[in-house]
Amino acid sequence: MKVTYKQIDQSDTTVVVYARAQTDSVTNLIGYITEYNEGDNQIVIHENGRMSIIQISEIITVEVQNKDLTITTTSNIFHVRGALSKMMEKLTQHSFALVSQSATINLRYLDSLVASFSGTMTAHLKNGQQVAVSRRFVPLLRQRIKTLQTQK
Repeated sequence: MKVTYKQIDQSDTTVVVYARAQTDSVTNLIGYITEYNEGDNQIVIHENGRMSIIQISEIITVEVQNKDLTITTTSNIFHVRGALSKMMEKLTQHSFALVSQSATINLRYLDSLVASFSGTMTAHLKNGQQVAVSRRFVPLLRQRIKTLQTQK
């Protein structure tokens, strides 16, 4: 692999990947570059007077109940005050999708979607957690999964 740098007169950074074919390695590289934004890979939360830095890639779910956010990560569960909409502003460029008005999941931890009665679904996550998917959010979730698959 050859890596070069060229200075341009633009404020945005542009990355171009040249390859003979789009192999799995090339696709993985593009996915990594797409998700990489300096400073945007972690969030800071305040819980009980303690400040914690969380890697966004380690967040599995974020659920809200009465302005109390429950952030489940691969190693911990955090309870903080806040709005899901504010948290989603930080997470949307990553692989997160709203599954209801009160929950979002990291699609990288999605194991399966199981249809329930009345058009709802249940998201089964790799950590064993189950999250209800609202009927209204099913089409958006499917679209987000397809988008994520095309990025791979």
